[in-house]
Amino acid sequence: MDSFSAALAKQEILAWWSTERARVDRDCRDAAENYRQIAGKSVDELTLMELIRGGEKRKAVEEQLRSRLNVFNRRMERSLQETCVASISRIEGVEFEHSLLSEAAVLAGTGVTAAGSLGLAVVATGVATTTTVTTVLGIFSAGTVVTFSWPVFAVAAVGATALAVVSTRMQGYAAERLKSNLKEKIGRSIEAALIGDNNKGETKSTRQSLLELLDEARDIRVRAIGTWQEPE
Repeated sequence: MDSFSAALAKQEILAWWSTERARVDRDCRDAAENYRQIAGKSVDELTLMELIRGGEKRKAVEEQLRSRLNVFNRRMERSLQETCVASISRIEGVEFEHSLLSEAAVLAGTGVTAAGSLGLAVVATGVATTTTVTTVLGIFSAGTVVTFSWPVFAVAAVGATALAVVSTRMQGYAAERLKSNLKEKIGRSIEAALIGDNNKGETKSTRQSLLELLDEARDIRVRAIGTWQEPE
């Protein structure tokens, strides 16, 4: 492969990488705002007693939010995997059946990257290898699952007897303050999970994890171009 073609391919890979990084950033920020609003509406429906002592409705706020975050992560990983496959097909020249993508990703995610072990229906045009393809697929199958700590849902030690001696007006004021504080804390937790930049060894956010995966995919593809050979 001549140097001009290799340089052009590298530029196209970098263009793909830049576009996908911008999309990840945008989608994670949009999701954070969307889930913050959804959680806020759920908190507004809680009673004062549920805010203070817990219960199924408050637990549901936590479970639903955790579920939404994990679904979002899986959807983003799948989307990046698919756009990467399309980019590889267009630039490096490897095509394979879309229906085998999931199977390939699962196997690649386990470390099985040998072309013969994957059984992919690959038609190579002489520029990319199936090992490169499946290695890239594998990094997008790592399972970016949110490990969400929920100190924001800690139960306040206030009993029904104490509440009974507080006026209705004061109870209403207390409920609004608790809801406001809880929504603020949940919002910060959502932002940390989806778009935070953790540089102290803490759990990485979805955005940070996916951007690092994109960087790794870029490096793998660019390095592979350096091994291109002229087709015989």
